[in-house]
Amino acid sequence: SRRGRWRSDRDVGGSTRAEPLTWTATPALRTTASSIAAAISWCAVRRLPAIRWTSRRALRRDTGVGVALDWYWWHAIPYDSGYPNFWPPREGVADFRAAIARLKAQGVYTQVYMNGMTWDMDDPSWKDGGADDAIRPLKAVAFNVYDHHRLANLCGHAPHFQKRKSENVRQLAESGLDGVYLDMISVASREALCRNPSHPHRPGDSVAQAEGWRRYLTDLKRAHPQLHLSSEDASEAYLDTFDSYICCMPSYERIGFGAAPKAECVPVFMAVYHDAITMFGSYAMIDGIPPGVLKCATQTVEFLKRGIYAKEGDYRTVRAPLPTIFHSVWRAPDGRVAAVLVN
Repeated sequence: SRRGRWRSDRDVGGSTRAEPLTWTATPALRTTASSIAAAISWCAVRRLPAIRWTSRRALRRDTGVGVALDWYWWHAIPYDSGYPNFWPPREGVADFRAAIARLKAQGVYTQVYMNGMTWDMDDPSWKDGGADDAIRPLKAVAFNVYDHHRLANLCGHAPHFQKRKSENVRQLAESGLDGVYLDMISVASREALCRNPSHPHRPGDSVAQAEGWRRYLTDLKRAHPQLHLSSEDASEAYLDTFDSYICCMPSYERIGFGAAPKAECVPVFMAVYHDAITMFGSYAMIDGIPPGVLKCATQTVEFLKRGIYAKEGDYRTVRAPLPTIFHSVWRAPDGRVAAVLVN
């Protein structure tokens, strides 16, 4: 064995990989993702009023760089409740499609959020196949602390659920969106061990999970080849079916979820697969990548941490050491190095 740093180890021989990853760009599945790759700045927004503000601001025009919007809570149902019945839009179909048209006219890449693999057990639609599609043993979590609706994780072999989701995707594609974010699939399906006796896979077969979701995603791609698909966190299993991943964990040490980080998050996946799929997202960090070789003093900062559903007055603070100057270090393919500093 030998000791080394991940960055230098990855770059041994001056190359990330010995061979190009041709399998990640299967022509039958991969859409043209240049509009995603061109997006330098990603913004998360909620509800139509924020979209209208963003549209008026014309961020792409003002900043001069490619801008992408990740649009949450566009749907009429509450957040983390009523899944998978996302359609129709909260503000109405006409206003929803008009907002998308304005953003497209300004060159702003836009995708909307949908949960990709849970069904609300307390929603009336659960009786229409939810129990049949669910992972067994049943695992349900109530994320919404107001209505306490329970969300059940679904197997990759979930025909009732996937039919409903496919209809949602069709309606969104017809609305002119660039992409759809399908939450959880790339992160949660790898942990799912389903023993539902009514399913065609072997009990506890984790590979069957990925195979089931891959078939579903492949069908979506073939039905809507112009639509980009995105999911949560990095996964090799879906490199040729998703066009982008939201990857926040490499920057988690900047916020630590309210506690001191127990380990350094090493963004090896991003370093290896950056040219195979678009990755975006950050926890309170300018680029989502831990600082490179640049040395910088730190200062302990106390800031407010408040959850989406926190009640009035129910909050806590987080203390974390942050660089006195946010920074990152980049190296171009031709060997040039650039340091980005934000005070």
